[in-house]
Formats: sequence, structure tokens, C-alpha cells
Amino acid sequence: MLAGAGDELQGIKRGIMEMADAIVINKADGSNISRARRAQAEFANALHLFPPSLSGWVPMVLTCSSLYNKGIPEIWTLAREYADFVTRSDFLKERRLEQSRYWMYETLKDGIYMQVFNDPDMKKELEAHEKAISEGRITSFMAASSILNKYKSGN
Repeated sequence: MLAGAGDELQGIKRGIMEMADAIVINKADGSNISRARRAQAEFANALHLFPPSLSGWVPMVLTCSSLYNKGIPEIWTLAREYADFVTRSDFLKERRLEQSRYWMYETLKDGIYMQVFNDPDMKKELEAHEKAISEGRITSFMAASSILNKYKSGN
């Protein structure tokens, strides 16, 4: 990628398209209708280049004009169809369970981290181990193991 060449923005757009369940091209009104339809066709073609979504849903590209309230009912219909699809296929349920497991571990890690860093004795232990690492007396893995053992034993 070349800095300033727009590659960064293209990378962001690609990432968004890989995650999208639908793409809506707004401002499809007035002199912009043909550009919006061209963009719709280009996005639809580009979506076929991506691997299928985990849910099995095939993303669609719609146009709308929020100014003239055109295409809005179609967007709502598509949103409802998607919600029905992921609910019927259990994809939504499975995704929520996956997210719940992830957040359990994140909360656990954060809780342990806070307990270690908020305990005055553990802070001293951390500082001593940091110094030992800096002086080359122990490795970071040895330090972590020692700190975890001290934490498990209740200081």
C-alpha cells in the first residue's frame, strides 16, 4: 500500500464489505440516480468475490433516497428477512453463545488483572520481577509463572 494513495480507505472498505449482511447506497435521487445504480451493480459484483458468510446469508445491495423516502420499506423488509434467516438457522443463537463464552473469559482476565494490579503486595512483586527481567536474571515467562504462583497461593 502506498500512503496517501487511498489504499488505506480501500482496505477499510474491503473489511466492511466482508462483514456486511447488506449494503445500502443512499442518495439515489435526482441527478445521482444513475451513479447510485452503477454503485449498486459494482458492489453486488464485488460481493460475489468474497467467501460465503458464516450464516449462509447472501448479502444484497439496495439503493434508497432518505430525502424522498424511496427504498426505505425495502430496506426494512430485507432487515426482517435477515433476522428471520439467522433466527431460523440458529446462527444468531450460536453466535450469541460464542460471544457469551468470549466475554466470560475477557471478564475473567480483566478481573484477575485488576486483582493483581490493585493488590499492594502484588504490585511490589510485579516491580521486583520487572527489575529482574530488565537485569536479565529471569525471563518474562519465569516472572509470569512466579507471579501467578504467588497470586494462586494468596500472596
